Amino acid sequence: MRVAAILLLAVIMITAVHALSDEGLLGKAEKIYRELSELRAAGVDVSNLVRELGKSLAAWSKGEISDADLLNVLNSLESKISQLRNVSGEAASVSALIKYGLLASTLATPLITYFALPRVCAWAWYLSRKRWVVDYEDR
Repeated sequence: MRVAAILLLAVIMITAVHALSDEGLLGKAEKIYRELSELRAAGVDVSNLVRELGKSLAAWSKGEISDADLLNVLNSLESKISQLRNVSGEAASVSALIKYGLLASTLATPLITYFALPRVCAWAWYLSRKRWVVDYEDR
């Protein structure tokens, strides 16, 4: 009787540990995905990391890779995310600079055209005719 109880307890513990490890892996994957979405909102290109996370989770759910392999992929993604966090502030400022610079140049184009185009046309006309020779005859 004791042996059966110990075996039953061992099976329950193994099942509970396996269920907790799956929940832990999925929780870690969810945490990584949240961090990736935060980095994406900050203007960092994380499409390759999201694709890698999706492929590894799909392979894990099909049983193509083990829990340890998935854990290794998740750990490598976490290290890449920590490296990208350092770059995210710089990427956000560059993104804002590009966005506002494009807006300013778009808004300034009509004004520049209004003031500069007549001067450019007059200068081109002057340059094309400055070598003309005028013959003057007394009558």
